[in-house]
Amino acid sequence: MRLSLLLAAAMFLAAPAIAQQSNAPLNLEQQAALRGSILSATQAADFKRSKQILEVYRTLRAAGVTLTSAEAFDMGECARARGLSGEAADAFALLKSDDLEYRENGALIEHVQRNAALDRDGGVEKSADLARRRNDDYFSISVAEAFAGQGEFDRAVPFYETALSHNLPGKNDVDARAAEASRLYQRSIEFYQLEFKERPCGWSGSAPLRFCPDELATAQLNYGISLFKLKRVDEARATWSAITGSPCVEILAKAWIDIADRSAN
Repeated sequence: MRLSLLLAAAMFLAAPAIAQQSNAPLNLEQQAALRGSILSATQAADFKRSKQILEVYRTLRAAGVTLTSAEAFDMGECARARGLSGEAADAFALLKSDDLEYRENGALIEHVQRNAALDRDGGVEKSADLARRRNDDYFSISVAEAFAGQGEFDRAVPFYETALSHNLPGKNDVDARAAEASRLYQRSIEFYQLEFKERPCGWSGSAPLRFCPDELATAQLNYGISLFKLKRVDEARATWSAITGSPCVEILAKAWIDIADRSAN
């Protein structure tokens, strides 16, 4: 069954940040079907757990799928590893005091909660000031995520836009995709080679270059989520629809488009 049809079976509105509940909870069968559809992203050839599992958890929750206690703790740990104390604390808040993960990690959870309070009291704003002075799009994305993790999506959007404006595909990339669509595969390869030669991605020593395709796709996904939370739904859909270069993220983007479509009804 198509993901959109499954979503149509539940009347829900995706909640802010990483909220667990929806307007009308999904039954177990609907949750299982959605879980399988969204988790198929983890089977994509380009899936990198360290980079994309947090996006998977965000998508599951926005779709109304209840996380297990192990998943909630893992989500918190993934957010913490990215420096997102606010989002980590919210994920840990899903745990009950008698959950094994809570009982074994109480001190860690309290530490994260304290860090989240510090971030809300100006810690993220200090990072934002630094990001405005630095020419580092990776750092701008981390600041955008930190604001989004606190529910401050209006403050996240400008940092996403700054980073993305420096990393959109170049002409060779556009020409490569056009050649590929026309089944001129050898020509497509030549354009891709030119693109990566002229605009290498990743890092050179300690200096960041442009985003690699999966990094760009992930940034676009999260930018679209912030737009969606600000009720800029058409812009969010357009952002998600434009995602290419990462089969994993494309699956998640389609799930978010279905979430947005459902919320409009």
